[in-house]
Amino acid sequence: MIAARSLLGRHAPLILVGLFVAYTLALLWSVFSSQLLLLEATDRRLLADSERRAAVIADFFDERLHDAAQIAESREIQDYFVNQALGMSSRYGLNLSLDAIDRRLEVHLQGKTLRSLPVFSSLRLIDEAGKRLAGAGLAPPLRPELHGGDAPTLHLDHEACCYEVVVPVFHRGERRGFILAMGRFDSLGAMLIGDRADSEVRYLEMVIGPDGQLVASSARELMLAPEVARMLAAAPVGAVTPEAELGGALGLVRAMLVVRSPIPGTELSMLTLIAEADAHGQGVSPGFLAGLAAIPLALVLVSLAFAHQRRNAERLRSDVEAAEHRRARLEADNAALAAEIARREAAEARLHERTSELTRSNAELRQLAMVFTHAREGISITDAEGTILEVNDAFCRLSGYAREELVGQNPRVLKSGLQGAEHYAQMWRALRNEGHWSGEIWNRRKDGSLYAELLTISAVRDDAGRIQRYVALFTDITAQKSHQQELERIAHYDPLTGLANRSLLADRLQQSMAMAQRRGSRLAIVYLDLDGFKSINDRHGHDVGDRFLVAVANRMRTVLREGDTLARLGGDEFVAVLQDTPTIETCVPMLNRLLSAASAPLLDDGAELRVSASLGVSFYPQAEPVDADQLLRQADHAMYQAKLRGKDRYHLFDAEQDRTLRDHHEGREQIRQGLMRGEFELHYQPKVNMRSGRVLGVEALIRWRHPERGLLAPAAFLPLIEDHPLGVVVGDWVLDAAFAQIERWNAEGLTLAVSVNVSARQLGQADFVDGLRARFVAHPAVAPAQLELEVLESSALDDIAEVSSVMHECRALGVLFALDDFGTGYCSLTYLKNLPASTLKIDRSFVRDMLDDPDDLAILEGVIGLAAAFDRQPVAEGVETVAHGELLLDLGCELAQGYGIARPMPAGQVARWVREWMPGPSWLGRPRVERDTRALVAET
Repeated sequence: MIAARSLLGRHAPLILVGLFVAYTLALLWSVFSSQLLLLEATDRRLLADSERRAAVIADFFDERLHDAAQIAESREIQDYFVNQALGMSSRYGLNLSLDAIDRRLEVHLQGKTLRSLPVFSSLRLIDEAGKRLAGAGLAPPLRPELHGGDAPTLHLDHEACCYEVVVPVFHRGERRGFILAMGRFDSLGAMLIGDRADSEVRYLEMVIGPDGQLVASSARELMLAPEVARMLAAAPVGAVTPEAELGGALGLVRAMLVVRSPIPGTELSMLTLIAEADAHGQGVSPGFLAGLAAIPLALVLVSLAFAHQRRNAERLRSDVEAAEHRRARLEADNAALAAEIARREAAEARLHERTSELTRSNAELRQLAMVFTHAREGISITDAEGTILEVNDAFCRLSGYAREELVGQNPRVLKSGLQGAEHYAQMWRALRNEGHWSGEIWNRRKDGSLYAELLTISAVRDDAGRIQRYVALFTDITAQKSHQQELERIAHYDPLTGLANRSLLADRLQQSMAMAQRRGSRLAIVYLDLDGFKSINDRHGHDVGDRFLVAVANRMRTVLREGDTLARLGGDEFVAVLQDTPTIETCVPMLNRLLSAASAPLLDDGAELRVSASLGVSFYPQAEPVDADQLLRQADHAMYQAKLRGKDRYHLFDAEQDRTLRDHHEGREQIRQGLMRGEFELHYQPKVNMRSGRVLGVEALIRWRHPERGLLAPAAFLPLIEDHPLGVVVGDWVLDAAFAQIERWNAEGLTLAVSVNVSARQLGQADFVDGLRARFVAHPAVAPAQLELEVLESSALDDIAEVSSVMHECRALGVLFALDDFGTGYCSLTYLKNLPASTLKIDRSFVRDMLDDPDDLAILEGVIGLAAAFDRQPVAEGVETVAHGELLLDLGCELAQGYGIARPMPAGQVARWVREWMPGPSWLGRPRVERDTRALVAET
């Protein structure tokens, strides 16, 4: 074993060098294989990028086919063939249709661009005979072979460097011609990315034909020699090929990689050229790897030389060790003699040291005795059984006993009885197990008074680990404990009344809530505020007010049960926590006693002082989880409700009403956020003359495009902000949006009046009229007659004088008014006469059922008669069927709106609807029925 270790020690450097060589070679192989894997991953990424770019070019051609197909289906082309089928002459209708097609083609030609380059150079409409009917842009003569079949086709003209899209035009299932769209290959270049075509190029993209023709390139100045183009066209598909493997050179400074991907649906190919150094990076050369491999070999040679030198050194060291061994024996003999001399000298020194130690021990004992005697802390020493062996003067002074009275006694003579048996048992366990104990304890002096001490007891053990003595040291902390209790009283109790303060109330309320949960009982929280206490302070002074508060607090404390809590929050506000109130009825007597205690009179210096109280009550637990702060807020809210209802009473908190209020608040906040995020929009419902078919205007109706609930009607959110300031904000937004839309329609040549609903609160704003003036100034293209404000009949009656004044000011601006939902309010004829409303909108509830309900029909006829009598224009809402319109026309009401005419629609659909709408045959030109015959019409 020793020989093996020696051999291992001698050859350890060689072994370590061999392991290092093996590790180095393994690391070099890992580097080489990792480089190969990285190159393969890079090639896969280049192939994927090339295929994706080829797909982008294919998508470009598909979009051009789609563009030409849209033109072929355009309304202008279809109108041309309709006019041609109707036999319209070329001089009038057909030429106008062709002009419209020319404009449409020109707009499309200018509008379709790619990076500022037009995607089409020309657009032409060609009939079956090959004749050009209409067109836009510069185009070469038509080639016969471009006449396609019944499907869209794409032609690529490499000589002309253009692509041609041919799409058949069908009318009523019959092919009537073709759309020929031509575009330059230059537009493809805008889609390609790469460097300029100079000697430092690193990345290029190009599109080539089947024979190597250059169709497009990211570098427009790039020119390819024929032999280079053929070389690139021969590049394999689905592989990354170095240019050297293609049998030629591109003439660039950097070696390039070539990736070719066919463009789907065409005979073209996508070529990607990327510098090989950029794609593959700077690889590790074999020469560098060989150089690294030579380093371990050099280390082997150095290690062999080192081993040889080491063997020579070991032989020399063994000779030196033999000589040293002989010298050591001589020195050992000399040392033995010297040791004997030293032993005798040491014995003399130990005798002298022992004498010195005894002297120092006596001095230390005297010093310890002085410390024991004069220490200000009480110190006692007992044996292992607890019998007192010694006490110092401070112990006697603090306990009141003399030393002779304590020695031989057990410390139990000082026991106060405030600590239980478990306390002392824990103390003795700590002394036996840990050897010490420290803590606070209350003891009794000889005179019977109690005092608190901070006591530390330590066990003294002998060398065998047995307890021999106990040493106890204590400090009198009675003054500190009294001060601490006073601080706790100040921190948890009201200094004036002695009741619990807010801090202690929070703690007791938490405890009561936890107890109610465990027991399954109910808890009542009463928030009490004194009514009229401020007048006592103001009239008699704060000293009298403080005495009054103390008296009231004492009276209320006496009427509460044991276990209930009464706290003063500050001022004249109190809170009572009533335990175990199984039902609401069980706490009513307690609430009445609190009211009586608070309202009882108090005589102070001959003056009778009297107040009342308002109580708010909340209960715990509730249907929904609540915390202590919520319970106090609920009780506070209920207390204010009691004040609002006349004071000197209690009010119980309504959790359902609170949830409703919170839901309303959350809903209003969502509406406010929706306004900030632009989620609201206006839809417009047309108003028409059913007899003539003329569109009179539209009514603006707000919609909320909620991100989660979709498009919401007004009934889903407007009730939340009715008679709320937020309703005015929403109303102002509606006015702003309506003004902007009227201005846009005027710019498009569409003149329409827009009706906007305004609430009474919005109408009553002091700056309402000024706001209208400012909007007309901001939108000068909007005429005042184009705006009609609809006011609910019921809201107009709330303050008829103010509403009438505002309406007259608006009428002076030229703005029109309508009374909305007329017939549902209580408007008198005098009010109707004085309000400057030019239109009465008959509520949909009367119109909807007039075909079946004679009462609704009679009301409807009466409203129409009132409108005629007061020279007002009636407009019927809720026209849903043709029969509704017929009967309204017979009754003399020509203006209407409703689902039977049109549903509310976005602003972008209104212009088209106005162009296409026609009234039903039974409405158009329907003869008027005289008033004398309307009764007969109604009966039928």
